[in-house]
Amino acid sequence: DFLKKECEQHQLVATVFSDVHPNPIEEDVILGAKLYSQERCDCVIALGGGAPMDVAKVILIAATHEGPLSKFDDAKGGDKYIVNPLAPIFAVPTTAGTGSEVGRAGVIIVKDTGLKTVIFHPTLLPTLAILEPSLTVNLPAHMTAATGVDAFTHAIEAYFAPGFHPMADGIAL
Repeated sequence: DFLKKECEQHQLVATVFSDVHPNPIEEDVILGAKLYSQERCDCVIALGGGAPMDVAKVILIAATHEGPLSKFDDAKGGDKYIVNPLAPIFAVPTTAGTGSEVGRAGVIIVKDTGLKTVIFHPTLLPTLAILEPSLTVNLPAHMTAATGVDAFTHAIEAYFAPGFHPMADGIAL
């Protein structure tokens, strides 16, 4: 609500889409893309944890490309089908776990397979990430712990992955 009010105070029209499952499903993306198109949105502000951010990114694909989302599966080379320009994405995380605000992918459970599917493309990297620590302080303790463990796990995975990348290792450490 605060973000919508801020936008309106600056004469910006804001449309809110918040129907996102904790493990996002294709329907979340399709409904968001439909609203995005109906309201003629020109950007996305992804506010929340990893799930809303992933959905926000993939909404831009669904709004500008023919589906189904399984077509864009990174494991099957789906990035080659992302050819239309995507609108800017502004990411404002309210948790400290996924790092989706600085990632080029969205993870969605696709309808065709029922599996979590990585949809990756360089243009999914948010245009701007706003990291405001005060947005995380009101999280319940169990959510703070869960997202902290999630971030820690990502760092361990990155560090021990078979391929070597000095920047990834540096960030992981």
